Amino acid sequence: MRKLLLIVLVPLVLASCLYATPSIQAGVSAVYGNYIGSESFADGLDDIGNYSFGAEFRFNPFGFISVVLPATFGFDSSLMTINAYPSVNLNIGITKLVDVAAGVGVAFSFMNNDGDWTVNNLPLDEFSDAFMNANLFYRGAVTFNLGFIGLGLGANIPSKGSFNDFDAVPDWERTAVTASVLLNFF
Repeated sequence: MRKLLLIVLVPLVLASCLYATPSIQAGVSAVYGNYIGSESFADGLDDIGNYSFGAEFRFNPFGFISVVLPATFGFDSSLMTINAYPSVNLNIGITKLVDVAAGVGVAFSFMNNDGDWTVNNLPLDEFSDAFMNANLFYRGAVTFNLGFIGLGLGANIPSKGSFNDFDAVPDWERTAVTASVLLNFF
């Protein structure tokens, strides 16, 4: 039975791999909490408590440009946190299976504390100030598009500045590693 399953599934997966970067991708993501520059980076890889989990949405309108919205979620008794990292990326299709992306984005932290929403520690109605003071970051990612499933591995590298005090120098020590499993549409 297993051989029959392999005989049927392998050609289907290989045939579906011949498609280019999908236009829409959606799925789950995980962010490893220990930064690359920390001494404990390798020590906590096996501890599930060091990971944040969430969702990721990608829109690839032209194949070489993508808009990516990954977000992680956290819940406590009266506090809900959503960390979002929207970015605009340039994509390079190495092959029809492998897509490499590099881009820039802005980090947002939404918090709901007993019904009061804030964004980057400012009230939600001051979103424009929160946006202008948000931390800029660089994003690099590699995605393996295996037919209807995409497997991604990426890095978010924060800069030392925001739009107001534009300092584009990367803070390499605070690089966060991300992973995603995506369903490919269209």
